[in-house]
Amino acid sequence: SGIHGIAHDSAGSFYSVGSSLENVEFSAPGIFTKINQQGNFLFEKYYYYSDQTYFRDIKPTLDGNFIIGGNISGCDFGISSGLILKINPNGDTLWTRLINPQQIGLIADNQCRSVAVLPDGNAIFVSDTTLYVFDSTGDSLFTFLSNEHFTSVSGGFDSTILCGNQQGLLILNSSGQLINQITFPSSIGYIRLLQDSTLLLLTGNSLIKVDSTFNFLNQLDLSTINFSGADVLVESGTIWLKKSQDSAFAALDLNLQLINSFSTQASSVNSTSFAIVDSTIMVGGTESDVKNHCYLKAYSTTGNTTYYSSDLTLTNVGFDTAYVAH
Repeated sequence: SGIHGIAHDSAGSFYSVGSSLENVEFSAPGIFTKINQQGNFLFEKYYYYSDQTYFRDIKPTLDGNFIIGGNISGCDFGISSGLILKINPNGDTLWTRLINPQQIGLIADNQCRSVAVLPDGNAIFVSDTTLYVFDSTGDSLFTFLSNEHFTSVSGGFDSTILCGNQQGLLILNSSGQLINQITFPSSIGYIRLLQDSTLLLLTGNSLIKVDSTFNFLNQLDLSTINFSGADVLVESGTIWLKKSQDSAFAALDLNLQLINSFSTQASSVNSTSFAIVDSTIMVGGTESDVKNHCYLKAYSTTGNTTYYSSDLTLTNVGFDTAYVAH
């Protein structure tokens, strides 16, 4: 359980998704929350699709809504069935699709690894070894299978789709056909097109910039700035790093030059995702010293001692009416 993904809208509000286990008697829901820049909790909503519903990732869409990727357990589709849904900022569901791996001859874990939204509005759902593409209305466009485990996905140059896996980078055209494959010594953990028309990749402990023909332009070994194993996020022309095991942050420019770095006061939060709006860093995860607490904490981008007073911990889940069908 915990917060597994955070995104923000153009107005600067944060939206997080996660899951809650053992907080209800008969089922575990997916969680969707909204928080403003001051760290104030605005609302929470719960989504039940099966005995256990897990929300794993969230991305904003071009029309001001959100794509959420997750999975459900307790189904007849193998270990789990993939779940992708589109919701508006109020949490109203616009469409939902369950992804059944049996339909393509697979009986396996179809847990969501990542979701992405392409410049044409199509949505991508990536599970362990399968990539699914849906249009903005939820119609399925194509499915792509991989022999290696997917790790990341993004839109690429000229309407291509870039898929990171354990072997390197796969490049698909807009119809889902493999057009190139580039091998890296480590798996690709992050992919992002930058505003200077270059591509940023995280592979192992190295940040790499390449051009549209995938020639190396620049490289930074994160161990040289003491940020090995960091999570990466690009926001408003700045590359942000967050250490996975503690609350330390670093900012780089688009040339991979260090702008700033700072550590925040240690906390018992196992952070899994973060998002940045203006001068606010919102971190989501699980409070490790309290079982099943979904945790959100806001920091300032300007230093190591500024905190917002209203951190959010979801400790209980309730409902007014339960509908059961058999």
